[in-house]
Amino acid sequence: MPLAVLLWKGGMSFGGVIAFMYADLLILPILNSYRKYYGTRMAAFLLVTFFAAIVVAGHVVEFAFGGLGLIPNEADAKIPGEGITWTTPPGSTSRSCCRTCGSRWSASRR
Repeated sequence: MPLAVLLWKGGMSFGGVIAFMYADLLILPILNSYRKYYGTRMAAFLLVTFFAAIVVAGHVVEFAFGGLGLIPNEADAKIPGEGITWTTPPGSTSRSCCRTCGSRWSASRR
């Protein structure tokens, strides 16, 4: 996660970076889906619950890793300089996408 490395190099605490990575998993379209399926009240409950879990997890990681001396040195973090690169052959990605779409289409026809 390049942005997490930038935050870490910028002086954010280790627990804060971990909390950021957890929060990155909680995105607004997911909450919007929860709102559509379960209602606004449940989506608000899930938002508050997720937020509380992220905050608690960040603090637990900060104190546990700090207490055990497992927090890495900021100077060792390397910011990726090459940007976005294509690491898999394009044909492999296309075949995988076609298989996934075919499987989903097949499952929806049952």
